[in-house]
Amino acid sequence: MELDIRRCLEYPKVKAVGEIGLDCQSESLPDDDIQIKAFILQIQSAREKKLLVVIYSRKIFIEVLNILCK
Repeated sequence: MELDIRRCLEYPKVKAVGEIGLDCQSESLPDDDIQIKAFILQIQSAREKKLLVVIYSRKIFIEVLNILCK
């Protein structure tokens, strides 16, 4: 997954990463730990490339803020 994300961000026309985030209410999504790991990787990758991010958060807003502040 990490390699795929980083490879996608290599395209010169990429200006932002999104919509990314966490959703702790939907039963059909991966569990919270998997979502958090993927979200952190996406945020780190966007920061490395100095890209904007579009964030989605559902029922886990404080955790999203904590991740962004690190």
